[in-house]
Amino acid sequence: FGPTDVISVTFNQPMDHTSAQTSFSLMADDEPVGGTLRWSGGETSTDRETMVFVPGEPLPRSTEFRARLAKGALSQAGNMGTSADKVWTLRTVRTPGIVETIPAGGEKDVEPGSSVRITFSSPMQLEGFMDHLIIKPEVTKVYTYWSEYNTQLAISFQQEPATPYSISLDADTSDQYGATLGETARVSFTTGDLLPYAMLNLGSQLSTFSAYTNTVVYASHRNVSRLDLRLYELHPAEFRRLQSSWSARDKFRPDEEDLVRSWSRKIKAPRNELHLARLALTDGQGEALPPGIYYLELSAPEAREARREYKPSQFTFVKSRLNLTLKQARSEVLLWATDLASGQPVAGLPITLYQDTV
Repeated sequence: FGPTDVISVTFNQPMDHTSAQTSFSLMADDEPVGGTLRWSGGETSTDRETMVFVPGEPLPRSTEFRARLAKGALSQAGNMGTSADKVWTLRTVRTPGIVETIPAGGEKDVEPGSSVRITFSSPMQLEGFMDHLIIKPEVTKVYTYWSEYNTQLAISFQQEPATPYSISLDADTSDQYGATLGETARVSFTTGDLLPYAMLNLGSQLSTFSAYTNTVVYASHRNVSRLDLRLYELHPAEFRRLQSSWSARDKFRPDEEDLVRSWSRKIKAPRNELHLARLALTDGQGEALPPGIYYLELSAPEAREARREYKPSQFTFVKSRLNLTLKQARSEVLLWATDLASGQPVAGLPITLYQDTV
């Protein structure tokens, strides 16, 4: 507790003040601590009443105290006293200072965006605290969160990768009892690179491409040395199953016998910046893919190593010379097929319709 905090003893009924005050003592190193006593409550015979001890002067810090209420403290009615001694061991807070910082001073490769956590030895004064805090390089939108009775502080702000930061509190930073740090406290650390990233830059996991044009997709990447791609052919039954649920897509593992092509694209780009790579989807000989259903996976070695449960970026696409427009009524279906190059109707197509069953 604090050097100027009071000690309250609450009784379950009104007490004889003289008797209770005589029974109370506060000791430090077997020496009595002087102070005054005041009372509150106890307006009726069934009300609780509280005796409050106010130290005569601020108590020394980092000191253990023993508060005692000796047995026999009488009630206001005078016919009954407390049956046993009550003893409380209390310890005053320490002189204000910093016990620990996370990250530690001088730490390197700190993940950008991590909160900076500071543990203080005593509860700090929150009002005006930010006036004593300096962050270099200067940042905006600093967020703070206090916990553990205002002894633990989390500081959050936008951090750049691979950048040294310094957080300092000046000597006048005060705890809630008025004592100050007395000297500047500082923690310095350096952020590391952003996590490696590789992802197909597509609006959805399913799309269609014209067989009359080149098939190209784009991938976003950061801090990777290469992009690894694997292209598979999908059977119609597998395609239907993949579209049935998220779980089916999440658990899907393509058959290596259906592999059309696997290849890698080396990457040379500035670190910690997001870049786009243009990826042409062709067969193993560099020729255009024939019409069909395909499944594409993209990964990067650094991204795989950075995440314990890594999953490649996935994409399913249909390559066709046809555009199909479907109109459904309760008892019939109208299907209109046109050629993607000429726009003309295409007749005589074999059509299979599938219906989900519940």
